[in-house]
Amino acid sequence: MICVGGRSPDASPRISRATSFGGRSEREFGECTDSRTAHSTTELVIPVGTGHTLAFLVIGIVLVFVDGWLLRRSGTTYLEAAYPDGKVADSVNQLVTVLFHLTTLGVVTLLSTVRLGGDDPFYAVLTRTGVLLLVLAAAHGTTIWILARLRSKQREKALQEEIAARTSDHFDAEPRPRTG
Repeated sequence: MICVGGRSPDASPRISRATSFGGRSEREFGECTDSRTAHSTTELVIPVGTGHTLAFLVIGIVLVFVDGWLLRRSGTTYLEAAYPDGKVADSVNQLVTVLFHLTTLGVVTLLSTVRLGGDDPFYAVLTRTGVLLLVLAAAHGTTIWILARLRSKQREKALQEEIAARTSDHFDAEPRPRTG
């Protein structure tokens, strides 16, 4: 465990190690002893193993936002073929990418709490990142499927409207006199 906070007599931030039992600290806030001054202060106790969890969170959040940015950028262009109004295409794409971001950030957060990869922090981060990449691939594919389905439905609707308009024009027209 690492104790962070407070100030030592020379006004530098105090960081010291506290012991943990069974992988868990007995306290998250409590007294930490500064070995240089031999006095206790109330400070925040941070588990030593959180470094790899924070590294995974940073990696995961960056991956989610890069993938979401790519979906956002290309999704609008993809939907503009079906939605004549660019603002509508952009709005629909924004809704879909927000759903992507919320879902995948939730997965990143949940994965950060699951113990994967054993006791070695490097392998833990590597395993979590591998699982995250698989989940991101599935989420990316699902998002593209949603965009394709929206585009397909919009095109189908436009085609039905065009057929209805042509059909009504055909039947509303005055009959031509027969020659013969």
